[in-house]
Amino acid sequence: MTNSMNNYLIQTIHGLAFIAIGFLIFYSAKVVKDWIEPESIDDHLTQKDNFAVALSLTGYYFGIMLIFLSIISAPGKTFLTDVALVFSFSIFGIILLNVSHFISDKLILHKFDLNREIYSKRNVGAGVAVFGSYIANSIFISVALTGDSGKLKIFSPNSSFPPEVFLFFDGLVLSFIFFAIGQVAQIVFAFYYAKITSYDLQIELGENKNCAAGISFAGALIAIGILVAHSLKQEFVSFGETGILILFEFLLSLLLIPFLRYFAGKVILPGSSLAKEIAVDKNIGAGLIEACILVSFSGVIFFAL
Repeated sequence: MTNSMNNYLIQTIHGLAFIAIGFLIFYSAKVVKDWIEPESIDDHLTQKDNFAVALSLTGYYFGIMLIFLSIISAPGKTFLTDVALVFSFSIFGIILLNVSHFISDKLILHKFDLNREIYSKRNVGAGVAVFGSYIANSIFISVALTGDSGKLKIFSPNSSFPPEVFLFFDGLVLSFIFFAIGQVAQIVFAFYYAKITSYDLQIELGENKNCAAGISFAGALIAIGILVAHSLKQEFVSFGETGILILFEFLLSLLLIPFLRYFAGKVILPGSSLAKEIAVDKNIGAGLIEACILVSFSGVIFFAL
């Protein structure tokens, strides 16, 4: 057997192992979600055909797999070490994504009962907002879990354990720090977004069940998630220097979002007010256009800079 064929077989076996881990992570995410949700997800999906639940759950599962894909694509060590790291960090990712949803429920969309809107009222606007929240959180969680710990040395290696153990715990601490930064950034952005929109987002999503408002807000959340992830992907140098750089990029992001919304309203949708189209006419197309522009140009910035 040639070396190339031997390498191909080894890579295939390793790949199949990670695919199996992917199925296990997906199933674990489902078990966790079933356990923490207030009502039966299966019943709402199959018996009640609740589209709002389906939207929020799609965002959750998509976010879980985005986190998983980011972890398996990170540079590896040995096969067994990679298996252990992929599995453990993926489980940590499931925990962080569910914690982020709890934070969003209590601190971002806090003026109404999010579970009641999605499960009892079948509020599609709230469902799509939750979809966007899951995707936004999964983006910066992915970067947080795969970031370069650089000069961060919290645990000092000794002869009792392999160096990989201390690198793992250093990475875990950095992941939690970056996760906390991402959550604070998203909360600040949510309040900022409420100030730069002429309509009351909470009323539109809760009382008016405005799907267009939910779509535009979901796009804004995903956009800020991408921009926050861009600021987090740099190598850790020190808490002071890295913190200043993250803060600087976040402030630039806050300036960018209103510009992109202006661009969407004046260039792409001329002749009408974007706020009127979303809040008054409940124009889903306008919401989609705004979300598309916010996410697209945030992606351009992420890869270009």
